[in-house]
Amino acid sequence: MRIKKNINSDPEVVVNASLLSIEIRRLLASYNDLNNKHRESIESNYKVSQVLGSVAFLYERVRNMLDYKGDHLLRKNAIERILRRQIWEKKTDNLQKTAENLIKELIWARYIKNDSVPKERISVLFSILQKYMKLFSLLEIKFKEKRREEVQDWFIGVLSSEVEEILDPSVYLKESLNYEVFSWFRGRFLWEGHNLDEKERDIQMFIAVHRSLTKSDKAWIRHRLLKAFIPGWENLNENQVDAKFADILDVQEKIEDQLRSPYQGRMFRYVQGQLPAFLVLKDYLDEDYKSVEKTVLKPDKLGEDIERVCKRKYSEIGLRIRRGLLRSIIYIFFTKATLALMIEIPYELLTAKSINYLTLIINILFPPMLMFLIGSTIKKPTDDNTKRVIKIIKSFVYSDDDMEKVPFSLERKKIGSIISRVFLAFYLFLFFLIFGSISLILISIGFNVLSASIFFIFLSLVLLFLFRVRYSATELNVQGEKEGLWSHLFSLVTIPFINVGSLLSQGFQRLNVLLLIMDFLIEAPLKNVITIFEEWNVFIREKREEVIEVPN
Repeated sequence: MRIKKNINSDPEVVVNASLLSIEIRRLLASYNDLNNKHRESIESNYKVSQVLGSVAFLYERVRNMLDYKGDHLLRKNAIERILRRQIWEKKTDNLQKTAENLIKELIWARYIKNDSVPKERISVLFSILQKYMKLFSLLEIKFKEKRREEVQDWFIGVLSSEVEEILDPSVYLKESLNYEVFSWFRGRFLWEGHNLDEKERDIQMFIAVHRSLTKSDKAWIRHRLLKAFIPGWENLNENQVDAKFADILDVQEKIEDQLRSPYQGRMFRYVQGQLPAFLVLKDYLDEDYKSVEKTVLKPDKLGEDIERVCKRKYSEIGLRIRRGLLRSIIYIFFTKATLALMIEIPYELLTAKSINYLTLIINILFPPMLMFLIGSTIKKPTDDNTKRVIKIIKSFVYSDDDMEKVPFSLERKKIGSIISRVFLAFYLFLFFLIFGSISLILISIGFNVLSASIFFIFLSLVLLFLFRVRYSATELNVQGEKEGLWSHLFSLVTIPFINVGSLLSQGFQRLNVLLLIMDFLIEAPLKNVITIFEEWNVFIREKREEVIEVPN
């Protein structure tokens, strides 16, 4: 570093631009590239009428409340849902129209701004849809129904990710950040004690960075790996899909093998502890990357700016907690109401000839009360956490030729078989003791077998959602949570319920009757009505313009 002294000020540390890491230089170049593309674009954009757009927007908000997913996945999931419905309704014969309808629905639901998508993108979407429809037609010929549906579902998820990437160029920045952080991690850490070759090791690191940094779901990761395994995937035409069909299916299986790797869970948890600082860095770059290009040359100023961004993001945690709790409560309330109407109330009327309102009230009020109590214990990160964030970001921004790689291993510490069995026996004893105690209390106040089972189901779901909200609120914590005696005991008791809740949540997502009704019995006709009305509106507008033509 070189020191530059300012007149009437303290000495200011300024580094030479050559000391910036290759990762920060490439990341800043990505921001410049995207900005230049926006500035150079002179294409006309696709615009739709939005007379009934507010109806579609309201429907989308209601549906998202009932389907617990991360905010960053809402648009991609909406794209996937629209495409599935179009395929189900067999409206893919005219792919040009399919592409236009997709953009229309996304604009109505306000996932993308009206008059923001260049018309040229419709042709790109048309080509993408052609590629996947050709693939689906080959699956129809080659496979039986069950296998065909599995593979088609896999590729519909990939398709939705590819479409989102085309419609929103800013996704390019997300991918640039993922790659540069992956590059930083690979250069700074040394993974020991594994049986993977270099390529497999890098894939596991790449997947873990995607999952922990930008919360990518499996569909998005599959999309990125597919592009890596099959160069030029995005530009394949129908004939090339036909010729490469066997290779495509082979790559699909290889990607699934990587996602199912026994190393991935532990790799994810290790990487997760290193990456919260980069969420702060992304916010900082998004504010004004042009000023960052100058600030990174001044380490002290960079530290001050990062501290400011940290404080702002910490203040947002309370809002995030409240929003996460609200969405969880709404999800559980409607799921509980569905179960009560379909199963619990009919069962009680059939067996007891009456409704036990006490058990219904407890099952309805207990989840939000528990959420509020535990949610109120979540704390914001400390100043020590901010110092650690600044240190990690500086290690990313500035190159250090003398830096030694930090070794790590994902091998589990082996515990003697006898001790392991003793621990397992004690754990099971403790769990059944708690489970039995709660069951006796429930029976004593009038719960029957079914209502008690529903209580445990929702207890598990509540604990799962609280775990997710807590994780979301502590995503900026790079120090790890300090676990005391009470928090350790709480974890010990709740882990089995959380595991049950995870399985139940996945099952409810597949079997959520209310969502199935909304998707196929409400959404499909609603969108058709909106489409017809919008076309009628265009027709009336054209007639009005004919009437007001200036006479010769």
